[in-house]
Amino acid sequence: MAQQRGAGGQVSAGNGHTIGVNSSGYATWKPSDPQPDNPLSRYFIQRLPEAKQRLGDFRAGASIGSLNIFPNLSYSSSFRLWHPRGPTKIESWGYVPVDKEAPEDIKNGIRFYELHMRSPNGHVEIDDLDNYINCSLSGRILMGQPYPMNLQLKLGREHQFEDIPGNGTSGGVSESNQRSFYARWAEIMNAPSWSDIKLDARTRV
Repeated sequence: MAQQRGAGGQVSAGNGHTIGVNSSGYATWKPSDPQPDNPLSRYFIQRLPEAKQRLGDFRAGASIGSLNIFPNLSYSSSFRLWHPRGPTKIESWGYVPVDKEAPEDIKNGIRFYELHMRSPNGHVEIDDLDNYINCSLSGRILMGQPYPMNLQLKLGREHQFEDIPGNGTSGGVSESNQRSFYARWAEIMNAPSWSDIKLDARTRV
């Protein structure tokens, strides 16, 4: 089943790379709509025609919910490089990209937003930090050890996408990307040698 053009979902691009994307971002904005009060939103809308010319309508207007470049680089409004430091420890380095041609107030606005949302004391980061910690702790307790991690959400509903090279599931929450990521990890860990690891031609990295 092919995904309808313009809709979003969870997509595996091969070789363990995954992306969660939807088309609700700035693609739905029309010139007849009122200008938003947020200066960052106004700036992104002003840049939309150039983005559409370079990338096409879908990619220019799509909103990335999460992106992972296998094995340890992720993106969700900021880049994160994940460094394992032991069985239950991980170190995260954050990088905030900005348009080098953007005015200084826009660059500072993006930096301020990221600091208040995704820094160690940001609104989103504090909430996610509890999830990270408890996912590890639940696997260590006596009652949790007999049970493997369950990643079956939307299992069997994968299909090919039209706008993005890859297959996955439509709509919102899904665990298809987690399955793709860990399947690639298991493939590499179980391979007798590097020459036995196949590369998907869609993303040969």
